[in-house]
Amino acid sequence: KMGPKMSKMSGKRKDFVVSLELVGMRKKCTKTFVDRDEATLCKKMSGEKSGSKGLTLDFDVLLEQAKEHLQTGDLRGAEYSLLHIAKRDPTNIPAKLLLAKIMLSQALLYKAEKLYEEVLKQDAENVEGLEDYGVFLGKHVKEYELAEQVLQLAVKASPS
Repeated sequence: KMGPKMSKMSGKRKDFVVSLELVGMRKKCTKTFVDRDEATLCKKMSGEKSGSKGLTLDFDVLLEQAKEHLQTGDLRGAEYSLLHIAKRDPTNIPAKLLLAKIMLSQALLYKAEKLYEEVLKQDAENVEGLEDYGVFLGKHVKEYELAEQVLQLAVKASPS
């Protein structure tokens, strides 16, 4: 059942899907900025130009811990690890996608949708994000036409 927040989102959702299509057509001219941010983060994590002397976080380890928590049914532990990653690295797409799945499992549809939108604004050609968002639109929101459009974008974005 859709709540009032979800039904009001229909117009915004359509606009968002249209913007994804446009981004796909333009071949993501903002990609260089994301790459530059990722490069800066990599330098920080490797200790370059940093006074941290080895006190950097390994986001891959935290992501693996979150996956282990999920496998054992510990949603709180997984959510904690993923929120920790998101706080320190807001561009971490795998963490956001996994966090969105946790939000869905807790029936927090609005939060899950926001995470999918953040991922796709950051990388409009992220195949996993497009697939998950398309399934979300069809299964949870019953926006079948939009779901089909998003899933078609996933097919176009997937490597042949």
